[in-house]
Amino acid sequence: MPSLRPQCNDDGDESRLALLVLRSWKVSAHMHAPCAHDAPLLVPAPVEIDMDVADEFGRHLTEAIAAGPRRVIVDMTRTVFCDSSGISAIMAAFNRIHAGGPLLCLAAPHPRVRRVLTIVGLDLLMPVHADLDEALTG
Repeated sequence: MPSLRPQCNDDGDESRLALLVLRSWKVSAHMHAPCAHDAPLLVPAPVEIDMDVADEFGRHLTEAIAAGPRRVIVDMTRTVFCDSSGISAIMAAFNRIHAGGPLLCLAAPHPRVRRVLTIVGLDLLMPVHADLDEALTG
């Protein structure tokens, strides 16, 4: 598995996000590592977060948090389903964050997924942004 350490282009442009490919999911996932220390780390969520992928998704969230960015954004743009095992993976990641650790937020959940997040109260614990742009600037 590739390192989650920040990587920058040869031109030294620290405002860009370096792309890392994680091939351990059924469909390869892309994690974007920040070059600049204050840049967010993006973790794309799978299309369906259920018991088949929740443990692995949780490991990716844990790795992202351990990489030490200021913010970890879970990109839920493609996610259309999230069951209790997915909620548990997100909550476990949230519970691993210590005082002064990164901010965990969710971006662009499908309306059905957002409803589940609201019902269980995740939107009261962490920011849930309407779209990825809002999460990146928030």
